[in-house]
Amino acid sequence: MIKLKNIFILCGYEDVAQEVAKTLDKNSKVIILDEDNTRIQKAHKDGFIALNYDPGSVASYKKLNINIDTQVKAILCLRSNDIENVYTSLTVRSFNKDVYLLSLLKNEANRKKLRFTGVNEIICAKE
Repeated sequence: MIKLKNIFILCGYEDVAQEVAKTLDKNSKVIILDEDNTRIQKAHKDGFIALNYDPGSVASYKKLNINIDTQVKAILCLRSNDIENVYTSLTVRSFNKDVYLLSLLKNEANRKKLRFTGVNEIICAKE
């Protein structure tokens, strides 16, 4: 098991996620989960650990081989698609009720759905 602490797991590496990753505390470790090879390569080029894992799959988090309760500071759902963020949030809550979960919201009509998933914080994307 990896012994790192203060890990931020970023789900997706699109525009907002790229900006967020660059501004996170330098004492923290960022791990990016994304299914798109081009974004994975960009994340690697930017100096991050990036894995071609589906953020909407429980198996992806198991493959990380980290303790979500003690090692992860937050999971950030930062895809540009609200449906993917809702599904990822539901997936995370299905195996961990306590980890801090933040999600990006693109369309205000989906706010209730995100709240229902149990996210701790919702941030609205600037158009």
